[in-house]
Amino acid sequence: MKDLYIIGGGGFTIEVLFLIDRFYKNVWRNIYIIDDDPKKIDTKIRNIKIISTINDFISKCRNEKDIEKDVLITINDPKVRNRTVAVLEKEKFRINFPNIFDQTVVIDKENSVIGKGNIIMDFVGITGNVHIGNFNIVGARTGIGHDSKIANFNTFSPRVSVSGHVVIGNGNTFGLNSAILQNKTIGNDNDIWSYTMILKNIKNNCTYFGMPAKKIKI
Repeated sequence: MKDLYIIGGGGFTIEVLFLIDRFYKNVWRNIYIIDDDPKKIDTKIRNIKIISTINDFISKCRNEKDIEKDVLITINDPKVRNRTVAVLEKEKFRINFPNIFDQTVVIDKENSVIGKGNIIMDFVGITGNVHIGNFNIVGARTGIGHDSKIANFNTFSPRVSVSGHVVIGNGNTFGLNSAILQNKTIGNDNDIWSYTMILKNIKNNCTYFGMPAKKIKI
C-alpha cells in the first residue's frame, strides 16, 4: 500500500477527508497533509496531521526517489493548483495523481473519458459522451450534460449546471448555482460568479455575473 499526500490544508480538505473516510478508508497505508502556511504545520484536520510545506515535501520526494506516492491536490484556486502540479511533474518523481469519486456520483463510465487528479464530490451527475481532463474539482450536486468537454484545472462550486455540448477550457472557476446553456464555449481562466447564467460564448480572462451573464471589471 502507498501513502497519500494531500496538498492543501483549507476547508475543502475537510470535505475530501470525509469522502475518503466513507469510501477509501483502506486504500492507503497512511495519509498526510501538505500546506504552505507554516502556522498550520503539526496541526490536524479530521485527525490527519499537516506535516510540512510543499518545498519540504519536494525535498522528501528527492530523498525517496524509489518510493511511489499518491498525491491529491485540494487547492480550489486553479492557478495555484496548476503551478503545484507543474512543479511536481517537472521533478519527475514517482507520483500518481488518482481520481477521487464520491460513490453517490452518477456517471456513464462506458461512454465518458476522465483524466487524472480529479475530485468529484457527492451527487454529481455526469451523463454520456463527456470528456473531463485533469485536475478538475467538481462540487456537490453539479450536473454535466451529454457530449460536454471540460479541459484541465477547472473548479466547479456546488450545484453548477453544465448543459449538453458545452466546451470548457482551462483554469475557470464556476460559482455556486451558476449555469451554462447548451452548445456554449467557455475559454480559459474566467471567473463565473455565483448565480450567473451563461447564454453566450465567452473568451478568456474575464469575470462574469448576473442572469444573463455580464462581463464586469474588478
